[in-house]
Amino acid sequence: MIEVEVKEIQEIPEMIFEVIVIEGNRTTEHCVTLPEVYYQMLTDGDICPMECVRAAFRFLLEREPKECILSTFELPIIGEYFPSFPRKFKNYVR
Repeated sequence: MIEVEVKEIQEIPEMIFEVIVIEGNRTTEHCVTLPEVYYQMLTDGDICPMECVRAAFRFLLEREPKECILSTFELPIIGEYFPSFPRKFKNYVR
């Protein structure tokens, strides 16, 4: 089982999160920036930013191992690698 821990480390002027992905006794760490405009586009403000990031990692982890996820990135780049991401995003929100 894979666990995704998300911690907000900055809110203003942009949202930045530390994400730790835990699988057994192995972890990866990631720093993710979530631009406000992209957050609103994905969620309409209906879910909290931390859950937005967590859902994005659920999406990614279905498609690649945690070790292949960039250590630092802006959330919109996911759509460049996986064009279906914006359309399928809400399927990963719990």
